[in-house]
Amino acid sequence: MTDVETGGELSFYLSDANWFYEIGFAIMLDTIQRVLPAAMPQRYGQYEPMQGIVEDGDSTALVQDFKADPDIFMRAKTPFSWIFMSVPCDVVVAKWHPNHFLKQNFLATRVEFQLRPKAFETPALLDLMKALSKDLGVFYSELRREECPVKGWFWRGIPTGTPSAICIGAPYLDHWPEACARGVELAKDLVFLAPTRVDPRLPETPTELIDPEYESGPSVQDRKKYAPVFPFDIPAA
Repeated sequence: MTDVETGGELSFYLSDANWFYEIGFAIMLDTIQRVLPAAMPQRYGQYEPMQGIVEDGDSTALVQDFKADPDIFMRAKTPFSWIFMSVPCDVVVAKWHPNHFLKQNFLATRVEFQLRPKAFETPALLDLMKALSKDLGVFYSELRREECPVKGWFWRGIPTGTPSAICIGAPYLDHWPEACARGVELAKDLVFLAPTRVDPRLPETPTELIDPEYESGPSVQDRKKYAPVFPFDIPAA
């Protein structure tokens, strides 16, 4: 999976993994097909070479295979690329021991679209970002021309860096008033922000919301620190 000319990533984070497992994944595919069919996955599987194929936009088999085991990855045609997911739903968590380290951390459902450079020239890319953020009920999503440092299961706070666009949802809106004031409302408790001629820069993320170990690299399993203001319940150790 290293043959992709990396242009950036479109990433979505949501807290209800069971909802995503039950209906959210299918909703996501329907939204992609409706808003930007070119980004639809064409192949999928749990390892390479991927055996699953999506033909003519029919994702029925893909949804069935996801329900059988959510641990799959997908790939779309150029200029789109790999689609990775982390879905800590009950079906997955049930496999872990009660004292497993994953059960002692806050886990977010993550969907990451890797993009080649030319994908950023696609007019409907921001439309897809807004539609998926709304339909999936994200608490955070972003488009950036670099790798997002938040990977895998763990969410510790909002990543810094230089995203091209962001969506902020509940519960972060309560702690980021500038985003509320400057953002375009997509739905209740969800705003979209991207540079404009009037505001050519995105608002600075409040320091207290930022992932405290961002500079150490992508999230790893032994991390214990959270942002000073972390608006989620942290599982007991």
